[in-house]
Amino acid sequence: MWGGSLFLGSIRLGFAAVYLRDHERWWAIIPAGVMLTLAVPAVGGASDAGARASGALFFAGLALTFVLVAVLPGGPGRRRWAWIPAGALAVLAVLVALDATALLSVLNYLWPLALIAGGGLLLWRALGRRHTPEPVDSSGDRAPAACEESSSP
Repeated sequence: MWGGSLFLGSIRLGFAAVYLRDHERWWAIIPAGVMLTLAVPAVGGASDAGARASGALFFAGLALTFVLVAVLPGGPGRRRWAWIPAGALAVLAVLVALDATALLSVLNYLWPLALIAGGGLLLWRALGRRHTPEPVDSSGDRAPAACEESSSP
């Protein structure tokens, strides 16, 4: 029963050691956190409440992994991007914990509407950007702009 958890936990230790040895290798936090999340044994067993709790713990563990990516030191740049998957996974953890996954079925209707609206917005912006031609003087050259005229001798 504990064999799989011990195996995944030992894999996690390898990735954690990579990060602890060199903080420039911040990417090792992600597989270490995922392996730890997978190593946590299922809570409750086969009951519906137990499955819901283990699903919520899974998403919460993944969210915590990305929070650690965002806040732990390492690498030359800031990793603010990690807050996005952390937030999305935390929302999923709450939805699974509250058994509110039926709310996700609304996305079957909203996602196509959002794609159509996004395409319409792109078309509207593309058609709305009509460039006015630059004024041309009688010789065929471009007429100087107002700022260019004041700097001429």
